[in-house]
Amino acid sequence: MIEPKFQSVIAKYIDNYLEECRLIRHSLDRTKSLLSKFDAFLVNEGVTSECITLDIFERWVDTFRNLLCERTIYHHRSEVILLLEYMRSIGVQCEVPRRAPFKIKPFIPYIFTEKEMQDIFRICDSWRDKCHKPEGALMAMPLFLRILYSTGMRYSEVANLKNKDVDLRQHTIRIIETKNGCERIAPINSSLTLCIEQYLKYRGQLPIKGLDAPDAYFIVNHKGRRLCHTTFNFRFHKIIKEAHVKGNNPKTICRIHDIRHTSCVHVMHKLIKEGRDLYTCIPAISAFMGHKSIFSTELYMRFTAEMFPEMVQMSEDVTAPISDVISNALKNEDDE
Repeated sequence: MIEPKFQSVIAKYIDNYLEECRLIRHSLDRTKSLLSKFDAFLVNEGVTSECITLDIFERWVDTFRNLLCERTIYHHRSEVILLLEYMRSIGVQCEVPRRAPFKIKPFIPYIFTEKEMQDIFRICDSWRDKCHKPEGALMAMPLFLRILYSTGMRYSEVANLKNKDVDLRQHTIRIIETKNGCERIAPINSSLTLCIEQYLKYRGQLPIKGLDAPDAYFIVNHKGRRLCHTTFNFRFHKIIKEAHVKGNNPKTICRIHDIRHTSCVHVMHKLIKEGRDLYTCIPAISAFMGHKSIFSTELYMRFTAEMFPEMVQMSEDVTAPISDVISNALKNEDDE
């Protein structure tokens, strides 16, 4: 990232503030970008006083108040408020706005039906671009989506896979770069194996050296580079629109991450159909999803009960809190 050059009346304070932040923050890219916009606003408004007032601050917020979501607006405000608090702490008489509490609305993921997933795969496999795009996702998309659904991996975990992490002989995927920092192994079933082999055949035809190197990215675009999230997300939403997926979000219909949620719920549904006891399956499912604790798995049990009431008796075996499930499991263990 190119270092921004601040030009407003408070430019020196922004530089000093960022120097302080470097001591405690891992990344400052977003902070620099945001403060650069605030700096440009002050220049455009002709602000000549170091004492930033509430009126100036609110005028800046008004420039994006109706364009961004509540969460983004909150973070934009908070970042500049931190800067103003720093300035006041070193003697600059700024008016620091009050930090209003932000209440995160409970998010309900969208769970695809099995038919919707089949339609998504079918449309993805038959998709054809009108023109060749070197940075496109045409070659990688079918496999990427199937890995997400088959293994329950997060998008970033799939995107960061290296060739050495995929072992077709052992039928496993080694997941190292995880959200919780816990390495895990994901199984590769027979249908996913065929998809991987087909993808590697196409990838091998790219006139690019080093694609099969152990430390090279496993899933790449036509340039042989790591697949860009923006490119993937754009193609994903075109596919779900073509599949007539209604979703539960008025803006985006659904998210890529919803495939991970769907994977877990469908696994639970399959276990129920096989007559498995969810009490004993919870630790395995938690490990499969890469959850830090099995308490994170409780939500999926409720989704399973809501989506497949004909398969799940709405009783304590599925809808009870996870603490009750653990207690029951321990009780059964003691009885044995």
